[in-house]
Amino acid sequence: MKKLYGTILSLLFTTVLFAQTVTYEIPVSGLVGLTLTSGDICSPPFVGPEEAKQTSIGNQWGCTWVSTGSGIVTSVDVEVMFTLNNLTNIPTLLNGVSNNTQTGLTPNCAASTMLTWSVDPSSYNVGGTNTFLADYASSAQINQIDHLYQSTQDIYMTVTVTYSPCTAPTVSVSEITPVTCNGGSDGAINITVTGGTAPYTYDWDYDGTGDFDDPEDLSGVPAGVYTVVVMGDLGCTVSITDTITEPDTLDVTVSQGGSGLYANATGVSYQWIDCEGPTAISGATTQGFTPTSNGNYAVVITDGPCSDTSDCVVVTNAGLEDNDGYGTITVFPNPSNGSFQLILPQEFKEVKVELYDMAGRIVYSSIVANENTFITIDVPDLASGTYNLKVIAENATRSVPVVIR
Repeated sequence: MKKLYGTILSLLFTTVLFAQTVTYEIPVSGLVGLTLTSGDICSPPFVGPEEAKQTSIGNQWGCTWVSTGSGIVTSVDVEVMFTLNNLTNIPTLLNGVSNNTQTGLTPNCAASTMLTWSVDPSSYNVGGTNTFLADYASSAQINQIDHLYQSTQDIYMTVTVTYSPCTAPTVSVSEITPVTCNGGSDGAINITVTGGTAPYTYDWDYDGTGDFDDPEDLSGVPAGVYTVVVMGDLGCTVSITDTITEPDTLDVTVSQGGSGLYANATGVSYQWIDCEGPTAISGATTQGFTPTSNGNYAVVITDGPCSDTSDCVVVTNAGLEDNDGYGTITVFPNPSNGSFQLILPQEFKEVKVELYDMAGRIVYSSIVANENTFITIDVPDLASGTYNLKVIAENATRSVPVVIR
């Protein structure tokens, strides 16, 4: 069906400076109340079923589409051509019809029938969805619809709309407010409209299209791409599209080494919590955290007004200490590329860190004035291999093997 599967042959005319005619050929998706089938009951070898039939006998069928023209509508004409079986009455078009015209009522597959109507322009939805239905209930036999007898002309429906001249408004984006936190819904777009003919109406696409019942500015929405169509009082329209952005998601991943936990996010605030509560752990506000007892722990990451919480991590080896009461230390990541974190079981005023190669030669030494439970070690120039990391703090010593790749 060539015309049945055609596309709407129209564009969005933002400014109309002369009389403009737009013709819509309604595609199969725009037909309503009609079921398409296969077969042929009007052409040899006359095998059924019919190519199309009403959804139910005595029903109404017609078309629906979105108007993309703009301006003052001066005329609307609807035309339908089809071949059918047993139609004896002229259907009546619903929706503000000012005239019904029958141009060849020829039932029983003899020839095509063309029906045309002129529609009241005031009933036409400029820039929105229109639906026209023809009432065939006067002929209960209209359940067999076919193409033109021994021809390639298919059933089709067209709508021709004529607009008088008008000028579309001018629209620009004056301000875009990004979403504050990832996944939020506080984005906004403010626009400025001038020219054309006021008052203006607005149709944002976040809640459907064609209703023109939206406010001028968009607010309280998530990140995304949004389009607004602005229509002047005479019907001319203009559209603009812009994007509301949002920040990346917070990194709430946690790494574990021994009994030590380490938040991978940097440049943010930290609050470690006991997941059993959940309860905030007093003083546990650094990037690294070593629990003193077994349990489930997580960290709340805060970056400005945005916060998120990591998954809970199970710790089963907390509190394992040597006789000096120093406890365990954790190195993360291990293996590393030469940059890693040293997580201590407690705070010390001063910590000495030494790194030895497998021959016992010292390759790195540093004394760190420490006010946290973690220390950053950066030795990117060392060759790949296994090293011995020695940590000395207040006469307590721990050694940990580290691997550099």
